[in-house]
Amino acid sequence: MQSLLLAAVVAAAGWRWRWLTADGALAATLAGAAVLEFGGVRWAAALVAFFVSGSLLTLVGRTRKTQPEHRGRGRTAAQVVGTGGVAALVSVLWGTLTWDALRPLLPPAFFGAVAAAAADTWATELGLLSPTTPRLLTSGRPVPPGTSGGVTLAGTAAGAAAAAVMAAVGVWATGGGWRLFWFICAAGIGAMFIDSLLGETVQAVFRRDGILTEEPGRDTVRIRGVGWITNSVVNLLATAAGALATAALVALWS
Repeated sequence: MQSLLLAAVVAAAGWRWRWLTADGALAATLAGAAVLEFGGVRWAAALVAFFVSGSLLTLVGRTRKTQPEHRGRGRTAAQVVGTGGVAALVSVLWGTLTWDALRPLLPPAFFGAVAAAAADTWATELGLLSPTTPRLLTSGRPVPPGTSGGVTLAGTAAGAAAAAVMAAVGVWATGGGWRLFWFICAAGIGAMFIDSLLGETVQAVFRRDGILTEEPGRDTVRIRGVGWITNSVVNLLATAAGALATAALVALWS
């Protein structure tokens, strides 16, 4: 109950500051409570660090960002699940799973998921402000800012920095060494590129009043991609990739 109350306080603050929508605050409460209850204070601190940093970066230069989801209107429940759902699931497994062979891989998996979420968020929010034209990952073709799958040097550097920050938090939280740091970094950066690749190839993109958006709605028209593969689904897949990659690296080389 205490974990739920503390998570609700943080989520309510996020809703009050318009970092979360109402349903986003509910989803954040459940995810945060799961992480705090099963993973502990240090795991929860990592999740809060990701949430606060990503929310603040959304506000940076928001008048220059054309897509509504990047203009500081608050993360929805789908977006919360997309970025934090895997971390919450790993936390629950950590608190309930008794399989000794798998348990040592769960803390690295948690921080790999958070690093992936942070890398993608930082890369997107700061990449939108890049002075250079984004280019598609596979072809190098220039695309307008905000196009799913478009990457910039500034955004990539920001994503790498986010992965490094979360890797440092992971080492602090788990007592791991430099090897774990580099594993989390590599997984977070790799997941960021997976996110971009999925965004370019299969993610649904919609148009509302002549403006491209990643979010479906009754007043939007899908112009490409698979209808159910929204940005939140892509984020969920990318964070899962970050978790699995970090766990695999630890299993193979630790």
